[in-house]
Amino acid sequence: MSEIFTAISELGYASPGTALQVRILRTWTPQVRAHETWFLAVDKYGDAIQILGQRKDQGFVQYALALSKCYTLTKYGCGEPDQYQKCGEDIAISLWKECTDAPSKFNRYAIENAPAPTVITVTNVRIMDYDGSLRLGTSSATHVYVNPPIKETDTLLDSYKINTASTPLFGPLMPLTQINEKKHLDLLEKTFTAETSIIEYLLSDYWYQVFCPHCKISTLIQGKDWFCPSHGTVISPTPIYKLMATIIDPSCSMTVTLSDNVAQKIFGTTTNKLIVEDDPNHRKKMHTIIKETKGIMKKIKLRITNTSNERNIRFIIIDIEDNSSESSSITTPPPQNTSSSSIPHKTPTSSPRQDHPKVRYGQI
Repeated sequence: MSEIFTAISELGYASPGTALQVRILRTWTPQVRAHETWFLAVDKYGDAIQILGQRKDQGFVQYALALSKCYTLTKYGCGEPDQYQKCGEDIAISLWKECTDAPSKFNRYAIENAPAPTVITVTNVRIMDYDGSLRLGTSSATHVYVNPPIKETDTLLDSYKINTASTPLFGPLMPLTQINEKKHLDLLEKTFTAETSIIEYLLSDYWYQVFCPHCKISTLIQGKDWFCPSHGTVISPTPIYKLMATIIDPSCSMTVTLSDNVAQKIFGTTTNKLIVEDDPNHRKKMHTIIKETKGIMKKIKLRITNTSNERNIRFIIIDIEDNSSESSSITTPPPQNTSSSSIPHKTPTSSPRQDHPKVRYGQI
């Protein structure tokens, strides 16, 4: 008698549990759940399942399941996922023009101006396998909502206000010395948390750079205008911070790059509000607000830059602790249209689109 196999799309809570045939695509350990190991697997129909190895069987699944290999699973159960399965993890989603260009789906002004903490809900994302890694992107059915009027939004916002000092968004602290001592291979695709203070800001040439909003290439000055080699004169360029800093903790100091969103958190404003239009040399003069914001110990998230290699390892701060007690009040129903003066969208590059698989949760 031939063995009976179940498709992932047929799974649900209290499923009968006949054999599954799957291929392992990805594995990870959640930042705030060191006792769990997760695997993402697909079956021949393209449907996906998350497999959990927990506590006493964690080591077993780590040993038994290897990336890109195919397996038949016969002993498993389908549990109900807990309330916030991805809490504490970074989730990156590529926002395609089919979403960001539709006012009914994407309200850029509401997203960029909502005071923290803010809950963003992205519906109907597409899961893609690109160059061996999992990518999330928008589909024709995607909508982006700011603080949607559902009970989970209030729960998350209240939790943040109550537990601000112990928020799980930052993992266990690691001294800068230990991070510095790691090899390039041990730093790839990893994020580290440290508690440091900025003692100096470093200016190489300019304190901000200007990008073309269409291709994200650095623009050139052409008279009083900005010029993109691919798109010509740019009417509404995108300025972002271009700063490095010296950070220090009790173990050592380190020179790092500041991402634009981190700089905005530190200085409390965007670059376009600090630009002095009538001073031709203002890009070379660090703004006063930048010079004065130093010396406060905060938790930060560090990772190596995309251009780092074994001989030249550089770090970038991708997030920093926000001690603001400001509460969120902006809520969006289906997003409304924005004016033409709002910041233009940025179109990411990604892999060819694939059909969005169904996702179920499984537990060995």
